[in-house]
Amino acid sequence: MVMRRFIGLIILILSLGVVSTTAQVGNTIAEIVAFTPRYSTLWQAVQLADPIVEETLSEDGPLTLLAPTNQAFINLAAAFDADLDTLLADRDLLTQLLLYHIVDGRVTYQDLVEQDGQLINPLLPDTAFRVSVQNGELRLNDVVRVVNPYDLQATNGIIHTVRDMIYPFELQAQLEALADAPSPTRTPAPSGSTDNNSDTNDTDGMGGGSTQAFDRSEVETVATFPSQLTLAGRIFGDPRYSTLALILEEAAPDYARALNAPDAALTLFAPTNGAFDNLFYTLGIDLDNALDNPELLNWIIAYHVVDGVLTAEEIADFDGDTLQTIFDNGDFVESIRVAVVGRRITLNEVVQIKSSDLGATNGIMHSVDNVLIPQAAIDALIEAGLWEADEP
Repeated sequence: MVMRRFIGLIILILSLGVVSTTAQVGNTIAEIVAFTPRYSTLWQAVQLADPIVEETLSEDGPLTLLAPTNQAFINLAAAFDADLDTLLADRDLLTQLLLYHIVDGRVTYQDLVEQDGQLINPLLPDTAFRVSVQNGELRLNDVVRVVNPYDLQATNGIIHTVRDMIYPFELQAQLEALADAPSPTRTPAPSGSTDNNSDTNDTDGMGGGSTQAFDRSEVETVATFPSQLTLAGRIFGDPRYSTLALILEEAAPDYARALNAPDAALTLFAPTNGAFDNLFYTLGIDLDNALDNPELLNWIIAYHVVDGVLTAEEIADFDGDTLQTIFDNGDFVESIRVAVVGRRITLNEVVQIKSSDLGATNGIMHSVDNVLIPQAAIDALIEAGLWEADEP
């Protein structure tokens, strides 16, 4: 009797499992998002955006959705000094962000892997994002990871989970404006969705088997790039270079345009925000003070740009020699001294390349931990009493 009940229970469980699986297969992308807890914020965003988004995810397709987790929305808002409510209150911004995460056609995980290094055009007009495989991880715009679960099948397409949100260069100004937006009244979660920030089964890697718990105590900075992935786009799309972006925008717009030119072929040494913090601390000034001297900032920007595309390996070949920059102070062209110790490349004895070979459509970028100062700028700083004559 006990055995019969046990067998009957097993049959019941199996039959329920079959029903559940069949129901999942019969769901549209919109329906899967609506009833999956890890996508509850995404579903809320879909309902708060223009109705075209939900209609698109519900129609025949086929479509591919790059589905940000709940934490991804929090990360994006935090990267621009805003909160989730403020982000969700901007209907126009939400609509564009969501369309940037939707691709026409059914593109599997393996299809994405095979497009390593290629640009893909989403439904947001005149934009694209880059696909790359780095150390066995599938990434979008070189930074945002595609994680488990992926290849979720729907009647009208396929869904892949992404750890953070991607956005095009064109939305940079709207995202930055979130920090100054008034805090909205809390928007209630849409009925039928789960209002939580659980990222169950949000895992890393290219394999579909192993899982790793997501640490929600870490709010990762979102770093994504523009539609054409130019050097300027990489800077303006990555919060780690927000100081450099502001300098380009307000003090050196000509160089911003040069770094955005599609036919350029340049090498950029990009100082991080920390690099500029170090410089300003040394000089006893802040960013506002620096912006009051655009000529000096233009010199500094030009001193970080080399004509031609040079990988880190090619730069290392200049060990003991100099790299000629595009900065011409009227008397001579300023150059950068290169030294290699082990596998570390040092510029002007004190500036180190920390991240190298960051590709762009019009050149290559290397992240540096301090700001390179041309001799013309040093002379001007000495004259202003901000630089000691014996400082490196």
